[in-house]
Amino acid sequence: MDVSKIAICKHDTLFGKLKEYAFFFIKVVLGIASRRYEVVYAHYASHTACPILIGRVLNPRIRVVVNVHGNDIVPETGKDAFFVRHSKKLIAIAKFVISPSEYFARILEADFFVPREKIVVYPSGGVDTRLFAPRDRKLSREKFSFEKSNYVIGLFGRIEKDKGWDVFLQAAAQLIEREDKDYKLFVIGEGSCEKEFWDLASRLNLRPYIEKRDMVSQHVLADAYSAVDVFVFPTRRASDSLGLVGLEAMSCQALLVVGDKYGPSSYAVDGWNCVCFDPFRWESLYEALSFVTSIGDERIVDAIKGRARETALEYDSAKSSGKLTRVFEDIAGER
Repeated sequence: MDVSKIAICKHDTLFGKLKEYAFFFIKVVLGIASRRYEVVYAHYASHTACPILIGRVLNPRIRVVVNVHGNDIVPETGKDAFFVRHSKKLIAIAKFVISPSEYFARILEADFFVPREKIVVYPSGGVDTRLFAPRDRKLSREKFSFEKSNYVIGLFGRIEKDKGWDVFLQAAAQLIEREDKDYKLFVIGEGSCEKEFWDLASRLNLRPYIEKRDMVSQHVLADAYSAVDVFVFPTRRASDSLGLVGLEAMSCQALLVVGDKYGPSSYAVDGWNCVCFDPFRWESLYEALSFVTSIGDERIVDAIKGRARETALEYDSAKSSGKLTRVFEDIAGER
């Protein structure tokens, strides 16, 4: 089997980006036109649509497999909407469309009219359940200098628009004001909204409760999931196709409180493997947190955590990898 890879390297300057994409464009068109290959795999539809569509005019026999992500099919800006139009044309000619979640699969069926038999759900490489596994809680908490009395609520991820950090802070402020516990808010992440994050934290008098770190290694992150009492995943971004953060937390048997919209809706079952809330309302998150902090029977919590781990194992990276391989085996079998 002859396999070639054509990729776009990152550049800091506009000229560098334009030059890189121009070379990428030409290589893709020439590669398809050469008729050396029977299948082209596109990892981002919006980035690859134009050269592949042009190349296919020169080689109509080429078969296309496209893997869609985020803004490929869910636009958030005018620029995104422009590229989605091209993605739609590429998706229409694809032999198979790889979707990272059932949530995106539903969008492909409803908005892009892709037949279900053409959609393969492949969860973005899955979760490394050997790395993200339950760890000794006491040791994990000691690594972050948490006291035994601390009730730790975690929020890990990018501090960006619609990632839900504002809802998290507003709900936490109410919880701290009304509930008698030694709360700590453990935040890991950075992003373009950090100033707004700290401004809101100050207005809500939350700074003394926040333990914040910038992005950390996956090994440290696995300890962090094991150190928290509750982990909150409050995304309200429609382009969050799956939400691996939530699955990583589940894999570590963290008690997950998660928004019931978009990517996480593919795996989150309220009261079964997590507790769900409306990510557009901080009051809903406050109610969910108030509920989980008041659960008196540890057996209930342990049962939810156990089922969360079982859910994450369904998304294990080793288990998931075979799905993509089978797509190409099926195409090869048609020859």
